[in-house]
Amino acid sequence: MNKNKILFIVALITSPLISSCSLLMDLPTKLIDNYNSTKACRLKPISNENPTKSQLETLINTYLSCKSAFLAGKENTDFSNILSSSLTNSLSKERQKDISRGNVQLVNVLISSLKVQSRTNKRIVLNVILNYQSKRISSSGEILTETVMPSLKVKYVLERNKDIWQIVDYLSAN
Repeated sequence: MNKNKILFIVALITSPLISSCSLLMDLPTKLIDNYNSTKACRLKPISNENPTKSQLETLINTYLSCKSAFLAGKENTDFSNILSSSLTNSLSKERQKDISRGNVQLVNVLISSLKVQSRTNKRIVLNVILNYQSKRISSSGEILTETVMPSLKVKYVLERNKDIWQIVDYLSAN
């Protein structure tokens, strides 16, 4: 597996929930070990006026990886330097809803492709195809929801705000 294509793998590795999560059963041990060794999400914004496709892919990868850890309760990440305030608030509300219900989300996503649809000096639109799997797990280990989408199409909109690029919107096309 190409580590640049791995967006995120989240599991509460030390949790008793793992034994009930078949989503993790097919994941290579090395990937789980790599996640365990991660101390914190590093959300470094892009300040380059004209970011490369590689920089944009790294930004999306990092965002999704940190979002995954955040939704699983592994990280308390400040997304404000790479997300608009409305997306940051929406993400926080989603996590708070899970916390109030005692749930966690386990997510595995791979980028199948990333293409720049359009680009100006203030706005970039990306078309991304993701291989997406997620499970929402209750505190008792019950699988509440499971989603498998082998070809999830997502359009990410980035805007340049105060000399950095931020994700301001995303839309699933499936």
